[in-house]
Amino acid sequence: MLAVWTALIGVIAGGLVSLASTLIQQRRTWRREDQIRTEAQAIEQRRDERREVLKLFTEFLTACNRANVAYALPDTNSQPAYDQVQSYRNLIAERWAAVQGAGVVFMAVGHDQPTREAISGLIDATETLTVRLRHLDQPSEQDMADFSTRRKECERAMRDYLARLV
Repeated sequence: MLAVWTALIGVIAGGLVSLASTLIQQRRTWRREDQIRTEAQAIEQRRDERREVLKLFTEFLTACNRANVAYALPDTNSQPAYDQVQSYRNLIAERWAAVQGAGVVFMAVGHDQPTREAISGLIDATETLTVRLRHLDQPSEQDMADFSTRRKECERAMRDYLARLV
């Protein structure tokens, strides 16, 4: 009889050990699945953030480029009509407002100092151009070169920022 009880206890213990082992393995699997799911969500969130920042930055660059309306400067050799001058100034004001509106990219980059400085530099260069254009002055070559340089610096800083988001 003792042998039967010993055998029965052995079978039950073996079954319990097997069951415990299976449960432990299942828990490990669930924990790993949760970890993978969390990591995948974090990757997707960074992708979404990157897409949003890229969209805002593209809008900002477009607004800055469109603010440079030197090509439409009224001819100062002849006396430009008041309406022509006024519509030109309205165009500049509209384009400058678009630059300021697109400046929301500052919030998107947060506290990333190099990128913020590059964006700020491009805004300053754009403002210099628009102030000259508002007074119907042709921007100097230095102003145009500064604008171009600042735009390139801004693009480079934004590329670096987006690469860090990956």
